[in-house]
Order: sequence, then structure tokens, then C-alpha cells
Amino acid sequence: DMLIPELSNDILPFNPASYPITKATFGVCNLANERSHQSRCEKFLGTSDNPSGSPHSPKLFDLTTVFSVLMWIHINEGDDGLRNFLHCACSQTRMILIEIQPSKCYRKVNTRLRKMDRPEVDGISKLQYRNSIDEAIDEIVTACGFRRIDSLQNSTHKSTDESSGGDTQYGLRNGNEDTSSLEWNRRMRLYQRI
Repeated sequence: DMLIPELSNDILPFNPASYPITKATFGVCNLANERSHQSRCEKFLGTSDNPSGSPHSPKLFDLTTVFSVLMWIHINEGDDGLRNFLHCACSQTRMILIEIQPSKCYRKVNTRLRKMDRPEVDGISKLQYRNSIDEAIDEIVTACGFRRIDSLQNSTHKSTDESSGGDTQYGLRNGNEDTSSLEWNRRMRLYQRI
């Protein structure tokens, strides 16, 4: 949605007095299109400080988050599009946090689209990665020079912190556990560049 970043920049303008350390800028970047992605990242990173201080070190994002979009990219762009997206995202970051939607969500896509009075998507059953999406993402991201370091999973306790209102707290857990999922049955994987 091209309007969301524009509205976000209007609503959350950078104010050094209020936010002396953090700067947030929102923009549109089509990661399924390598040229669009590269151009947008170069434009943004070209104005950023190089954290390493070395003129020869590539400028990279510290963390890239990918929430609730992988399945839609996969469905609309196919296995090659998913692979290209992950390659593009990994090429510009030191760490990447990915929310993985389970294969059952793929089966429900057309039901959701019908309820929204939108056209159905053809070819979902032809996607090779669909039934083993967790493993496919791990293979693609690790082939890009990353290692999986953490998984987010439900905590078994309720918070005693009054400021959180007693909501369930989530935490990162080391290792490659496949039991890591959130309350809404999504897996979160954190990868770090090697």
C-alpha cells in the first residue's frame, strides 16, 4: 500500500528533541523486484552513518523484520519469488527476523479472499515449498550466509508487571527448536549474518 508510508511519515515526523537517538523513516520498497529493492536500499543506506566507521564496510541494516508477508509473496511470486525476496532481504542486513506462516494458512487463503470479495489465487498447490516452508526458509537464509540464532515462542507464565496489564510475555529462546510459535500459531526465526 503506497499510502501507508506517506501517512506514517506525516504522523511520526522525526523530531530530534523528542527522539534524540532514534530516527524512523517509512518508505515503499518492492523486495520481490531486485532493482526496486536495491535502488531503495541504496537511497536509504547512502544517507545513513556507517556504524563500522570503515569506508570499505558495506552499509547494512542492523535488523530487518519480515512480518505476515512471506506467504503472500510466496503465493503471488511463486517459489522463485520467495527465494529472490529472501536473497534481497538478506543482502542488505546483519540480522533478519522472519515470521513464518504455517502451511495450513496457505490452504485457507482462497477462503479468506472469498470472504473479502476478492479474486482467488490459482496455483497454490503447485508451490513446492508450501508443505515444508520452515525448512525451505531455513535453507534459503542460511545459504545467504546467516545462521539461525533464536526462535520466539509462547511463554508459560503471565506477567506480574502491572504496566503490561498481565498480558502473556514472549521471549526469545536459543537453539533450533521447532516448538517455537506465537499464540496465533506463527513461528518467529531470528537469523544473524555469519
